[in-house]
Amino acid sequence: MKNARAQKYRWIYKVLALALIAFAIVAGFAIDRQQLTKDFGGESWRNIFFHVPMWYAMMVMFFYSCWQSMQFLNKGNLKSDGKAVNAAHAGILFGLLGLSTGILWARVTWVREIESGELQAWWAGDPKQNAALILVLIYLGYFLVRSSIAEPVRKAKVSAVLNVFGAAMIVPLLYIVPRVAAFSSHPGSGEEGILAALKSLDAGQRMIFYPSAAGFILLGIWLTELRSRIAEAGEKINDALANSTPS
Repeated sequence: MKNARAQKYRWIYKVLALALIAFAIVAGFAIDRQQLTKDFGGESWRNIFFHVPMWYAMMVMFFYSCWQSMQFLNKGNLKSDGKAVNAAHAGILFGLLGLSTGILWARVTWVREIESGELQAWWAGDPKQNAALILVLIYLGYFLVRSSIAEPVRKAKVSAVLNVFGAAMIVPLLYIVPRVAAFSSHPGSGEEGILAALKSLDAGQRMIFYPSAAGFILLGIWLTELRSRIAEAGEKINDALANSTPS
């Protein structure tokens, strides 16, 4: 009965995810231009309502994936391994979107004077930018390892250990390294820290930023659930085909 009730009202968080992201898009582009120019240096700062929340969603999905891998290591349930994989897929998606929006943001703010044909025009080499790329590469390696092992249980065990390692690297790569680096143009780097950077947002900006972050996190949960349902449907189809006998 409890599971049936949960299934019945599961659509609520999906509608909420779409509503929050739609609100962030509309409000993020409608916020007063003069306020952005005065406080943050121009129109490009609107990207903070999308770029940073995508990173938050990525981290939540990676941490959830790690928790599911730990559940597998503890109980040996392959369903937990499947959930870990699906959550990691969502995390990678947000990681790639975060990198893409960050590259464009850096292009029009830090390195706009560099010719487009030069590598530095598209990759500024900022410590946090490099660290974020390393994190995404770790999880791409996670999927590469999985694809190289055929036996399901061994695949789940090896990839679960790598998943725990990847999640453990999130805080050092995205928070500690930028703070101790000699140079970083990212807000929240160096001595000020990420909390000080968030406090620099005024009340109106926070009213857009936090709903956007919540919306992208809920979207990540939705994508994870959708991949899980597709995987379950695929397994049922395969089982039905394996058990069917030719007439």
